[in-house]
Amino acid sequence: MMATRLVLTAGQPAESICRLCFTERRNHELAFIGSQLQQWIEQLTAVKIVHVPSAPASICTVCRNTLEGYEKFREMCHSNDQTFQDTYLRSGDSQPKRQKVAVQKRVGSGSKPAHQTTVELDVVPCGCSGGGGYEAAVDDPEIKIEEVALEKPDVDPLNAKIVTENDLSREMVIDILRGDLACQRLIRDKLAYGASVANKEKSLICRTLCAQLFTTMIEQGIPISSEVKIKLAQCIVAAYPCLGTQGNGVPPEADWFWKHGGQSKGEHTGKIQVWIRNAQTRAPASVRRKRRGTNLNLTDDEANAIEELSLADDQADYRKVNQLMVTTFAYRQNLRGPKTGPSHLCAEFPQLLWYGPLMIEEEFDRMYPNRSGIGTLSSITSFCLMLNHAYDEIACETVQALMKVMAELTLQGNIRKESASGLSPVEEYASIFIRWQQPDTDLDYFVENVPGDPPYIVCSALPFSEGQYFAVIMNSAIDCGFSFGRAFDVLLKSYKVFNFPVSGRAKKVLELFDLIYGIQGHSRLCNVNKLFEKISKAASRLLN
Repeated sequence: MMATRLVLTAGQPAESICRLCFTERRNHELAFIGSQLQQWIEQLTAVKIVHVPSAPASICTVCRNTLEGYEKFREMCHSNDQTFQDTYLRSGDSQPKRQKVAVQKRVGSGSKPAHQTTVELDVVPCGCSGGGGYEAAVDDPEIKIEEVALEKPDVDPLNAKIVTENDLSREMVIDILRGDLACQRLIRDKLAYGASVANKEKSLICRTLCAQLFTTMIEQGIPISSEVKIKLAQCIVAAYPCLGTQGNGVPPEADWFWKHGGQSKGEHTGKIQVWIRNAQTRAPASVRRKRRGTNLNLTDDEANAIEELSLADDQADYRKVNQLMVTTFAYRQNLRGPKTGPSHLCAEFPQLLWYGPLMIEEEFDRMYPNRSGIGTLSSITSFCLMLNHAYDEIACETVQALMKVMAELTLQGNIRKESASGLSPVEEYASIFIRWQQPDTDLDYFVENVPGDPPYIVCSALPFSEGQYFAVIMNSAIDCGFSFGRAFDVLLKSYKVFNFPVSGRAKKVLELFDLIYGIQGHSRLCNVNKLFEKISKAASRLLN
């Protein structure tokens, strides 16, 4: 990415300018004034960040990477200097001798030392002011260097797409921390002896573990469940008991993750929660946009249910999934606004399409629990067949009834005009709701080649025969058996469940069935109300 060096002037817009390098870039951290990032910069560079209104107050990713690299380099220097002190500046031996010195070196920009190098050197007494030290004869031709790859942990969570509770253990925590140079020093100096640990050192431990475990999940927008956070917190304390919290009524892992902060509901607390929340702000833009678009006030039960649904697959138990869908229903209702289309709902809740018509019907009943209608298309077919239109070429009487309703509402009479689509006029007119298989086509053809259409029904027979009916919804074919009435029922409900936009050709029919299903009591269209009144009177006479 090309960067532009700027000469800053007072009053110049500074939102896209890095505070450290004065470079205009696209990608920046959030404002860091008053944050831990401010303290970190001051610690590494001795530059104190002061707050000036309308001045640059962000840090670009280039500078952040530079600071991280410098921090790791400084930690490596301190660690190797400690090794040098222990090896060459010890007192009590004045004779030359050969020693094997283990030197850790970092390769690349990762957080783990890639190799451990063992160097065999002659060391002789040196003239240090403290006395008793040694210096190495580095020009010794018999120097032997042996490189040994460090043993990798048994678990490499970074390669896992989703971290589950089963992936976490006390041993895994120890392996990850031993693989980080700064944490090695902390283990050696404090954790191994059970000494107390400063808050910034706990933050180092949290940052090392969470970055290794959860970075990939956050980048892919995968939620991290509360159970995983709790398990990681417990594993940290199990690995090093001195990291536990001491206090009455407070769990040992409270500093790392505490559900609701010990309350019945509310925000989770602890270092793991803070790291994940902050890391999510640095996730890819597409993930952040999705999160902002669905950032509603969720209860804890709703949040946990959404997380659990995100980890389920299409083989999950229907009863369990349905219960989770009940818990998250209010959340989906808030999503069904004018700006949220069916693709967004399907992306968040693919479970709506996993169990054939069942989940769609359950969701529809949750949306309209108190409706009281006169029936369905199947129940009013006999009344609709009495309308003054003829579609004798269609074998299924229920399809005939639907076609007569369409003709009555549109006031077009029998449809016999030629179509430019290559279909017969009746097929073209009916295609908004039902399509028959053409020669040399199959169900997969419809699913794959008309992805942007609203839902419709496919009949697995040539026009205008009866056959098996499938409701095609968002590239999924839902088997509705050999009943067109059942298929049409699923079709109507899917319009509501998935928030499909209604085309002009289908609007009057759907408004009529809103009345028939009891979703509405009155339509704004006069001919819809007139036909509904006619059907209602016919149904009343039959019942009486």
